[in-house]
Amino acid sequence: MKITILSWKGGVGKSTIAQNLLVYSAMAGHSTALIDADNNKSSLSWYGYRPDDKPLPKSTVVGNTDKGSIVRMVQDLADNYENIIIDCPPIDSAVTTRALLAADICLIPIAPSGGGDLWATQGLFDHIQLMQEKIGRKIHVYVLINRFKPGINLHADYIKAMKEHEEEYDIKVLDFEINERISFGYANVEGLSVLEGTDQKAIKQFNHFAKTILGTKI
Repeated sequence: MKITILSWKGGVGKSTIAQNLLVYSAMAGHSTALIDADNNKSSLSWYGYRPDDKPLPKSTVVGNTDKGSIVRMVQDLADNYENIIIDCPPIDSAVTTRALLAADICLIPIAPSGGGDLWATQGLFDHIQLMQEKIGRKIHVYVLINRFKPGINLHADYIKAMKEHEEEYDIKVLDFEINERISFGYANVEGLSVLEGTDQKAIKQFNHFAKTILGTKI
């Protein structure tokens, strides 16, 4: 399974989701590769800080920001890894488009903060729809409301606004959110996943999310 995680907006938790999904997949017994396609190399840096006494079985993190070779890398890694996760840069770029074309699943995290998120995401939906027409096959598109804060009307309104686009763009807005939790940050600076910590609410939320994504029938 090839999963591209992308957004045309920064600060949505894209890399954190990619890193935690890698850990979930590896802990579930799946050989998994994460491609860091972002120039800031945050996922590569995170992996480099992982403690030596906590190796991830059958997993790797590699970097590739080259639009000319990223599809080939995905194909090569697919010969040896069950799941490939691509952490894309937060911009509309050739690398992002190539990563999308290689995907079975496109995951779009949204961290509600204002109208700019809605407009950028709708533009991304248009782009994905065009790319699917170009390659002649379906890409399963999921929208995740990330860094959600219960009780804030703006965040609840985002969910409603996104769901209005489901039929038009043939996408799925996930029926659950991942809340804003400091435990994600604490785990990240140690090269770990929230799944390896003690925040049971965060663990429960992320497990439910990861199980849903990896359970998609391609």
